[in-house]
Amino acid sequence: MTITEFRRRIIGIVTLLLLTGAFILVIHGGEGTQYTSLLAACVRLGIMGGAVWLAFPQLTRIPRWVAALGLVTLVLGAIRPRTLPITVPLLFLVIVMRPKNSSKRSVEKSQGQVKGQGKR
Repeated sequence: MTITEFRRRIIGIVTLLLLTGAFILVIHGGEGTQYTSLLAACVRLGIMGGAVWLAFPQLTRIPRWVAALGLVTLVLGAIRPRTLPITVPLLFLVIVMRPKNSSKRSVEKSQGQVKGQGKR
């Protein structure tokens, strides 16, 4: 078992525990703001954990700088929610407009396979 498979299993187990906790809270019932907050947190985190569990193989391919910018955007949005309409489009703009990988292009140049100069 690789570390990626192990991490995915741990995410799945924690997600199941959260959703089981939410189910138990619904069955036993309760009143008050603490009960409501705990139930909402278990449901939301369980659903998000399930989504991460499903997408985990694809998420491991995301470059670290994209993940770091996404985390900064989330933290900034949690602290100052009014900045989200500005920071989210900027995040997507940075991701889309980033420079392409130049090392791959230099390898193609050295092999004579630059656009229009392929083997004939």
